[in-house]
Amino acid sequence: MATNIQELEHEFVTLRPDLVSAVNQRLRDPQEAEDVVQETFCRAIMKAAELDIERIGGWLRVVALRLAIDNLRRRHREVAVADHDHPQHDPALDTVVDNEFARTVSSFLEDLPEPQRAVLNGVAAGRTLDEIAIERGSTKRSIEGHLRRGRSRLRRLSQVT
Repeated sequence: MATNIQELEHEFVTLRPDLVSAVNQRLRDPQEAEDVVQETFCRAIMKAAELDIERIGGWLRVVALRLAIDNLRRRHREVAVADHDHPQHDPALDTVVDNEFARTVSSFLEDLPEPQRAVLNGVAAGRTLDEIAIERGSTKRSIEGHLRRGRSRLRRLSQVT
């Protein structure tokens, strides 16, 4: 169903605060979050004829979060290029990038169901699947399933359009 620009604008005004908040959680930069949400709206206008107004909220959220991921990747590349251009290595810069990456991964983990999040955190902490199964009172096979689904969902959350 085609969406007209007035309907799209009304929905965008309604959803904008939530979009800015979600993007700002990823980027930790309010101005950049505003820019990403504005870019999202521009993309929605360009695709208005193809969009269904009933599903526009999900579409806007997915596009905004993927644009935020693009911005994080761009930041990381810019830091990597800057490091390459300047042979003197600054460990503090690595810490900033690592902390930003950790915040991004952490925010993605928050979007996972609790069993998947717990298993991924256990694996990240160096525990074996058997140890995690015992801690959770579950079978190793069940833990493997949570791990597989959690990894798959993280990949989907981090993919770029």
